[in-house]
Parts: sequence; C-alpha cells; structure tokens
Amino acid sequence: MPTDPAASDWRRNEGIVNIQSSNTGNQAVGDDNTLTVQQVPAPPLPEQVTVADLRTALQAVREDLARLRAEDADAVPDEDADEALTSLDRVGEEAEREQPRPRAIRRHLTFVVDALESATALTTASGGLAVAATALVTSLGALQAIVLKLFGG
Repeated sequence: MPTDPAASDWRRNEGIVNIQSSNTGNQAVGDDNTLTVQQVPAPPLPEQVTVADLRTALQAVREDLARLRAEDADAVPDEDADEALTSLDRVGEEAEREQPRPRAIRRHLTFVVDALESATALTTASGGLAVAATALVTSLGALQAIVLKLFGG
C-alpha cells in the first residue's frame, strides 16, 4: 500500500490503525473519514525563569480556560474547571512561599492537567472552539515547562 498521500489509492486504507496506543481520544473509522492530530509544543523558554514568569503562566491558563468555557460552556465540566482553578491557586500559593515545596507544586499541577484533559480532544474541533482549546493546551504546556525549569521534575 502506498504511503504517499498523492498516490491514487492512498485513501483506501480501511480499519483502525493502532500503533502503541490505548484507543482513546478522537478516532475516524470507515470510508472517507479523516482524522487530524495536532501536537502543540510548549513555546521556548528563556534561559532563566522566575516566579514572576510562573505567575504570568498561571494567569494565561486561567484566561485561556475562561475563553474556552465562553466558547462552549460544556467544553470543560464545571467540576473539572473548579478543580483546575483551585489547583492553579495552590500552585501559585506554594510558589510564593519562602521555601516552596517542589513536590507539592508538581502534584497540584498534575491535578490541573488531569482536570483539563477533556480540552485536549477539542483541539481538533472546528472554528473558535479549536482555537480556544489549542490556546489552553499551549498555555498549560508553557506552565508545565516553567514549573519543570524552576522546580525540577
């Protein structure tokens, strides 16, 4: 079977192709279906990051979550959004301590990522919903990179 999309019979690859995955997320099955997968890398960080950068990243995630929910109130369930916002607050509070606890920061960030998992599937939606979901996933990736740089992994 040709792997070149320009080949005449390239679209005749039927069935589910599963390469080391758990079959979760968006899937396209059947004839003439198309599945688009987008990987959103975190933006590059400067050599030095500060707690001020962390505060900015926390605010960006909050704003992007609000924008996504304004686009579609059901995009992230209320309970998940509340959990994410509470955990974002805890990350910020912990980072402001005289002696921040890296494990606590990473744990709360994990809660944020878990709570916002539903948004990742929306990056392949259409229109404003995809734009808002992609912005949230991107800002969340930047936050994770800053936490990693400040507090290690």
